[in-house]
Amino acid sequence: MHEPIFADAVAIVDGMLDAGFKAHTIEQCAVSEAFRIHGVRIHEVKKEVMHYWRGTDKKYMHNQLDRHFSARSSDRALPFFKISHNWFLARWHKLLS
Repeated sequence: MHEPIFADAVAIVDGMLDAGFKAHTIEQCAVSEAFRIHGVRIHEVKKEVMHYWRGTDKKYMHNQLDRHFSARSSDRALPFFKISHNWFLARWHKLLS
């Protein structure tokens, strides 16, 4: 469904590299521009996505995603609800792993 969009994004990245761009964000810019060209609206997900950096928190959230996907083995779609992060449960998960 989005294959043509990503093909265009790759072409944009190639063009940017050929033009000498060296920014570490060219892929993000290219994908955003390809979506814009194809009329796909992008919405901010600041309220839905939480950034986490520590390995303990990453492993906990990856486990939460794995649990979500295993419950829906035939569907690899992201959930339409927020998967909550819990500092305490992340540490508890680390101890049990």
